[in-house]
Amino acid sequence: MNNKDTEELPEITVPLDMKYYFYGLSDEFISSLNTIFNPNLGYLSRYIDISNLEAITFTCEDYYEDAINSIDRGFPITNRITPSKDGAAMTLPLKRDNNIKCHIVFNINKWTSNLNENENEYNLLTNHTLSIIAHEMGHVEIMNNLHKYKPNICFPQSFNSLKEAKGFEIPKLSIEEFGACKKTYIIDIDDQNISLKDFESLLIQHLNEINGNQMIFINEFKNELNNNINYYDACCNYAEKSYKNYGRLLILSSYYLGLKDNSIECHINIKDHELFKYIKELLILLNKAYKNYPSWQDSDFSDIKNLLEVILIEEAKIDFRTDPFGMDYFTVNL
Repeated sequence: MNNKDTEELPEITVPLDMKYYFYGLSDEFISSLNTIFNPNLGYLSRYIDISNLEAITFTCEDYYEDAINSIDRGFPITNRITPSKDGAAMTLPLKRDNNIKCHIVFNINKWTSNLNENENEYNLLTNHTLSIIAHEMGHVEIMNNLHKYKPNICFPQSFNSLKEAKGFEIPKLSIEEFGACKKTYIIDIDDQNISLKDFESLLIQHLNEINGNQMIFINEFKNELNNNINYYDACCNYAEKSYKNYGRLLILSSYYLGLKDNSIECHINIKDHELFKYIKELLILLNKAYKNYPSWQDSDFSDIKNLLEVILIEEAKIDFRTDPFGMDYFTVNL
């Protein structure tokens, strides 16, 4: 690369005071990791702004959950975070003097599992690994922009009802995943299409699980009523499970659509799936929210919230009402 090419590159955004932490890794591994990781982080940071990244933790499967939960978040934590069994990394928002910082935790086992046995075992940064790193860096930039748009939006909120809580969290997470994937996509990592095909298969699997889960929830609801459980409590239990079920659909779809780069042409036939109509609608809403990036409007969050309620009403058959005291309650139409 000549000097002219170097001068034209955007500036590196890695903070000078950013810290590294390591749990359960050998000294030799850590030394090799630093040698390979730092230049790649610097390169990616020219295109993804990580100026508010406070620290990165590298750990392995056995220590991953503990590493996540040991971080000082700067605000009270009521529930322990339990990462998914497939979790490769997590980006956590930190509150520092009413500003937002971020801490990325990487599960190294999800990197080394991609190594060729004939290659140097410390040569970790395959294209797959780079896509994981870039995605988490994308979360750092998106969280910072969300905080600028609405201070404290990434920190725990107080809600009066489940409906209000999910109506806030699910749209926010959908925007976050979509935006983080957009940032990854523009890097044009070589195996992006391979990753996308894999994710489409995973999305089909999750769509089928979401459908299957809903039938389980319906049967559980019927059993609760047969066992004389209070109708209001039974409705709330069903609504909470349905919120999580269909919220998962929107968040997973947001990740997928961010990788699609505005297209819903698929490698596999997802279009025949009965929930695909909501994915198509979500793409329209996410692009609407993203076109003025990084300044999103309140209406864009509301639109995604409304889509969630449409899914719940049409698919889960939940009808939302409000009692005279202003608290939500639900009726379930089976």
